[in-house]
Amino acid sequence: MNTRNILHTIGLLLMLSITSACSDDESYAPDADKAGTIAVSTEVEPMGVLFDGKPVAGSRAIASDNENVINNLHIVVFNANVGDADYGKMIYQIYSPLYVANPYSTLLNLGETAKNKTVRIYAIANIGSGDLFDISPGKNLNEDDFKSIAVYPSDPDDVSRIGAGEYSLYTKKGTPLCNVSTTAPIMVSDAVEVTVANNGLTNVTLRLFRQCTKITLNIIPQKMRIRRYKVWNVPKIAYLFSKDENVNDVGYGSLPAEIIDDNDEAAQRQNVIKKSYYVFENYAGRNLAARKATDRHDANIPTGSSPTYVDIWGIPDGYSDTYNYRVYLGGVGADNVIAYDRFSLIRNYEYYVTVKIAGDGTGDLRVSKVE
Repeated sequence: MNTRNILHTIGLLLMLSITSACSDDESYAPDADKAGTIAVSTEVEPMGVLFDGKPVAGSRAIASDNENVINNLHIVVFNANVGDADYGKMIYQIYSPLYVANPYSTLLNLGETAKNKTVRIYAIANIGSGDLFDISPGKNLNEDDFKSIAVYPSDPDDVSRIGAGEYSLYTKKGTPLCNVSTTAPIMVSDAVEVTVANNGLTNVTLRLFRQCTKITLNIIPQKMRIRRYKVWNVPKIAYLFSKDENVNDVGYGSLPAEIIDDNDEAAQRQNVIKKSYYVFENYAGRNLAARKATDRHDANIPTGSSPTYVDIWGIPDGYSDTYNYRVYLGGVGADNVIAYDRFSLIRNYEYYVTVKIAGDGTGDLRVSKVE
């Protein structure tokens, strides 16, 4: 077994032993056999670091219907030849509505004016519209504007639209580009810088990444009933070409709560299996003081950040009160090993989170009684 698998196995086996107790007069005292039950045990398995038509070794690609589709490919080229009068200007674009491979290699004919010059090449897929980046006079984006393209839910205040594949694209200057409705994730490439041959031709290989993040939840109640759960702090904005950076002023929303019928005790005791959500990435930074699962509580979130988290409401057996179990998402380090000091959700990952809960979590700062 390799080092990554050993560390991953250890992460899956770690469980927090908590002595359940109850100090509120309105709550029932727990039975003696409840001592030592798990309060919150979170297992995180990041997936899909990179999509090359197959999973990267040691991880699994985000994979369900349409998640790997690449259609409506835009390739956009900018002059990167320092000193040119048109430095940073769009000099070429091509559009194909057909399915393409990933990575995608092609020969571009950039023409006489681009020969022997340095250029930067980008790609966006799954947004449709062949004339999205019309380079006729008055519509030509420069590279800075292009790199600032932001994607919003079609209703800016409804982050559930992210999962529905309904977006609006704008530049940083507030120029609207288009509305997008797609069942496949928007994909983008990193910039590729090349020198064009003296005949105006250049070969380019573009590696495409999903712009979205996927959260998959497994909630396992143990001797307790689950009343509801909800995902909070989902960014309202993502920038297509700013992955792996902290992005300010994105604003945050929450997904609708998943409410379990209070009159259906059987449903409240069932496991929540593979409930998935698509969201925008959330660069929430890291806090080295968070070294284990129990350290991922409100007091340890990185300064100035708003990490994405899940609240789960449940009533432990033997109690009359409802308790809130808060689980911060993110946590990916080198080689996809769990890193509890990291609170960011990164694009092109699936965060596969298993939450096992029982008891009132006495002494666990991730757990609080619902007043």
